[in-house]
Amino acid sequence: MLRKLASNIRQFGAKEKPKVNLDNFLSRHLNFYDDRLNYTPEEIISLIAQVKEIIKVEGTLVDVPFPVAIVGDIHGQYADLHRIFSVFSTKNPELPGSLCQRYLFLGDYVDRGPCSLEVICCLLVHKIYYPKMFYLIRGNHEHSSINRVYGFHEEIVSRFPPPQCNQLYSAFNDLFAYFPLAALVGGRILCMHGGISSEVKTLNDIRKLKRPIHEPSVSELACDLLWADPMLDLSGFVPNPMRGISVFFGEDALEKVCADLNVDMIIRGHQVMQNGVGFYCGKRLLTIFSAPRYYPGRNNKGAVLNITGEGRIGIIMLSPTSKMLQGYHRFSETFDRFEPDTSYTERTSSAESLTLPESEAVTRMPVSITITKPPGTSPKSVLTSIRRSLQVNSVPPAKNKPMRLLKVASPLQEVTARDIPTQRTVDETQGDTAVTCLRESTFMSDYNVSSRSVTASPLDDTGDGDFEMQDAPLEMKVPENGDAAEWARRTRKRASEGVQPTARSAKATEELIAELFLDKDSVVDIGAWEDDDVSLRYAAMSCRLPFDRLTSQEMSVFGDIVVDESTTMMYLFIRNRILQQWVTDPMVEVSLVAVLNIIPAPYNSDMRLVRRIHSFLDRFGFINYGVYIRATPIRTLKKKVVVIGAGASGLAAARKLRDFGLEVIVLEARPRFGGRVMSYRCIKGGGKACADLGAMFITGMRGNPLLTLASQNQTRLHQFDGRCPIYCPSGRPLDVRKDEMIEKAFNNFLQACAFISEELKITELQGRKLSLGETFDILVKAKEVETQRKRLDFWKRLETLVAQEKEVKEDAKKVLQQMRQLSSNIEKMEEKYREEYGVRNLTEFFEGSEDLDDVEDEILYGSMKMELAELCEKYDTLKRSDDELCGALSNMRAMEPVEVYMNAADRNALDFHLANLEYANGTSLYNICLQHWDQDDSYELKGTHVSAQDGLSTIINHQAIDLHVKRMAMVTKIVYKPDGCTVMYKQKNTASSRDDWERSDECEEARIEADAVLCTLPLGILKRSLTHPSDGVVFDPPLPPEKIGAIERLGFGSLNKLVLFFEKAFWDTSIDAYGRMSQSKISRGELYMFFAPYDQPVLVAMFAGEAADIVQKFSKPMIVERTMNVLRAMFHHCPKEPIESCLTKWHLDQFTRGCYSHIPPGATGEEYDILAQPVRALNGVNRVYFAGEHTNRNYPATVHGAYLSGLREAGRIADELIGTPYGNSEYRQRVRAQAGLPKEEVIDLDDDEEVETPPKVPRVESADVPIDFDDESEHSN
Repeated sequence: MLRKLASNIRQFGAKEKPKVNLDNFLSRHLNFYDDRLNYTPEEIISLIAQVKEIIKVEGTLVDVPFPVAIVGDIHGQYADLHRIFSVFSTKNPELPGSLCQRYLFLGDYVDRGPCSLEVICCLLVHKIYYPKMFYLIRGNHEHSSINRVYGFHEEIVSRFPPPQCNQLYSAFNDLFAYFPLAALVGGRILCMHGGISSEVKTLNDIRKLKRPIHEPSVSELACDLLWADPMLDLSGFVPNPMRGISVFFGEDALEKVCADLNVDMIIRGHQVMQNGVGFYCGKRLLTIFSAPRYYPGRNNKGAVLNITGEGRIGIIMLSPTSKMLQGYHRFSETFDRFEPDTSYTERTSSAESLTLPESEAVTRMPVSITITKPPGTSPKSVLTSIRRSLQVNSVPPAKNKPMRLLKVASPLQEVTARDIPTQRTVDETQGDTAVTCLRESTFMSDYNVSSRSVTASPLDDTGDGDFEMQDAPLEMKVPENGDAAEWARRTRKRASEGVQPTARSAKATEELIAELFLDKDSVVDIGAWEDDDVSLRYAAMSCRLPFDRLTSQEMSVFGDIVVDESTTMMYLFIRNRILQQWVTDPMVEVSLVAVLNIIPAPYNSDMRLVRRIHSFLDRFGFINYGVYIRATPIRTLKKKVVVIGAGASGLAAARKLRDFGLEVIVLEARPRFGGRVMSYRCIKGGGKACADLGAMFITGMRGNPLLTLASQNQTRLHQFDGRCPIYCPSGRPLDVRKDEMIEKAFNNFLQACAFISEELKITELQGRKLSLGETFDILVKAKEVETQRKRLDFWKRLETLVAQEKEVKEDAKKVLQQMRQLSSNIEKMEEKYREEYGVRNLTEFFEGSEDLDDVEDEILYGSMKMELAELCEKYDTLKRSDDELCGALSNMRAMEPVEVYMNAADRNALDFHLANLEYANGTSLYNICLQHWDQDDSYELKGTHVSAQDGLSTIINHQAIDLHVKRMAMVTKIVYKPDGCTVMYKQKNTASSRDDWERSDECEEARIEADAVLCTLPLGILKRSLTHPSDGVVFDPPLPPEKIGAIERLGFGSLNKLVLFFEKAFWDTSIDAYGRMSQSKISRGELYMFFAPYDQPVLVAMFAGEAADIVQKFSKPMIVERTMNVLRAMFHHCPKEPIESCLTKWHLDQFTRGCYSHIPPGATGEEYDILAQPVRALNGVNRVYFAGEHTNRNYPATVHGAYLSGLREAGRIADELIGTPYGNSEYRQRVRAQAGLPKEEVIDLDDDEEVETPPKVPRVESADVPIDFDDESEHSN
């Protein structure tokens, strides 16, 4: 253990195992103040390591003796944990309460509360010191997928820096995986966090579960012990749709499990009880919840069970409070502390009970009062007698022994008058049944059967699966005048009076919510939780609306309603709840009747507001779009709309307008639906293999309406994994490290472009607007210049060092010569005295000589010796300098800058990323504006991309069901007048075969009169109409100059594909895309990418940027041969040729003239807004509307952008033609008058017609959509 502990500590950078003072650590948790405690990562790691060794020994099922206090969910409420301890401090005032009692905690120690870390550390250190007095079992929040969302992860990240925070978080969850899952108390009571399981037959089944259990869902038994819930009126076990995981179990299942396991009762946590406790199945099951005010908007109580040594149970209530503990084991004077009532401190044995009006022995574990209904007694009289008995001075009748409760604080009657009801209605048909009453509004769970209802405010940070088994109300205390806003205001005020302080919000972020929802391996379906704000958050996010605020569009509509915080909360809850209903089941219409059934009181008190919100969401396509089962009949209105184009935007608008009751006619020039969404099926392969010739991805999964359409059509989707190995021109894979380095440089260039545009405000060069491509080239050249400057600086510094080294060497040489000369002179003098006087040590000789004749030689000798010493020191200094200079030169030569910033191979790799950017924009980088090219990035839908396995056309074609579509109808002219519109078109005669249709020029001219026209023609056609009216559409009168200018300024690019079909795949099918580098800048977009549709022998080669025009410069056989040569270089098993191929030429398509829009230099994002504006007739009435991806500023160049623009225009047309059922007529007319707009017709919502549910319309399957053609002449073999 110590070795492992030391290893863990070293991960935090410690040089040696720290000595953690556990005594000090424990004392810090005995003394509670109002602040968070300070921890070090080392001491927490030490704590976790020691506890892990202890709980490993305990087993999955721990045996806990009597007496014991059983504590339910704490959820980071550290103050309430100490309140619980203080209750038991009366046993020994000299000791803290935590040391005066044996405790069993039922899990859910973390999340939600502000001090999860304090709670878990407090319990862990007590577990180390007193392992037989503190027992900890696991809750469902002791799992990373849950506590990552609900606050524990956020708390750790906020209190520790990386990487310690991540290591601590992993260490905690690893510890949780070893926690026991259940406890057997006194051999008679089985305790767990969740509930029972159909998989448990004996207690050994629990004991046999092997730990660690990192993923409880892999074991049905473990999952049920953490997640299962009881349900009234249920037999056996059924899946739990509320949580999306585990099961509900009924009374019969509970009785059977208790009998099989030979236990008297089961105690669990997991569910919020309004009064802290709840009973089920004649007191065979007790739910305990110990976190008061768990929901900020509702003051639920907490409770703790106290089981004596004889097995008698007492219940201690914890009222919500905002007061904190003060000092060591003391409360402040105003602290709401539990005080035992001396009238009820006496306990009775387990065989004794109090009955009204007659006694009956209790064979199982009795708790509190047991009341049996005598034959012939009405439920109402029994309820009255219960209330009366509890009102007599709160003392039971004298003939009965004292209750087994510690205290009865208030009569049951008081509770029935609370704002939030908790009582059960009495079922008149029920037979003799016992009623259990626990102090203060206790559930009468054994007397009746009633359904679950959730009353927590979903707008508060409430619930995460700990939903409440709530009872049907006896009465609802909403203000008599029905003012729900006033009720919400008072409720929020009460909640705000006692909310505990939090350092950071524990609400789930959008990123984490989306991660859980989109994670296919997630253990829970959070979207199914009806009492949790997470599902509401996801619903709002899925509809691209903010969860906790109104959009500007909503404010313009509901400005008369949303006037303060309480009314805003009410509006948001109603709106989000409606969205949740649609997101949960998009197969069925969300009708007004359905909405009124799902909006709980008091939010449904203002039916007019609910209708307005529902009408608004329906009108603008936030709900009820696509192909779904209608629950209401379609109204028939005498208004006609012509939709030009059967692409994504046209079909979206047509379906929505038809649902509004308008007559809709769709004119489509092609013989097929979809527009630029087109799937091609291989003829030779039997039609099984297919590929998308146009749009091929659903880009972004969060809030994408195409995912809803896919679910309605049951389309198989494949998630793009993002891997894309890149191959060199030679066919060799690019080194991964080189790839990462080039990609980093590419991203740095993009950031530099943004900095130049946004920070430096440089958007022009010599009077012309800069393009992104030109700026990229400038930056690359600047990096080349910088590289050469670095080389120049390097050589200058190197030259200086070389000169310094040469100078040092010359100086050293001179010094050495001087040293040699001096040394020679000294040796000669010593030799002279040695020969003449036989002197061996000349220095000693001079010191002892008294002859004056030797003084001159002595002075000369000494001076030469001193000079030699100085020269030696100087030489040593020069030598060291020389060595240093040599080392510096060596190091400097090793750091010689590269000759160029990017060599040819690196530039080719960079060009791949540039080609990919050109693919994303649909044109060359020289054609897009530096300043505005990415103006839609902030609105981009998050998440990965997905593709439709059977082609994206299956989703779009499905939208044409039951619509009046005239195919092969080419619109030539649109005339709009004050009284309506006229659309002229040419209808091609229906041919028996495709070849006949292509050769046929026979057309019938026709016209349609309508009230409005929706033009969804691609931008390429609008541009063509300006330059070549005969090939396009003529508007009469001409379009306004500002719209013409926007059409001219906005760009429309080109992108083409070569689809290759093979007998079988010869590539790694687990990879969805393969990149390829080109040899030159101009050809970088040629075959730069090969997409591999999932599970099909198909490759889609891309031509992007300037290379998109290659398809018109060379023949198809040459392009196919060139492509196969490239593939053979990349894949050794590539065949000689494909079995079939298809080449697109979108820029030559007479009905498209390109791929999608972009912002060229000189244009801005406002061009999209101008194109989206309708055109008015002379009388000021809008007649011609525009939709398509080129009209959606937030989501341009995407299929979902086109689809959303269709929904947008459908709502706008309906507003103009049939009024605004969502608006306040007076308020809206005032706003329109201020804006200079004419008055509009408004549907009266004040009628008193009763809303009835009409018979459902059977769903029409997508197979009914005829697909006559899968290709066009420009896209043929």
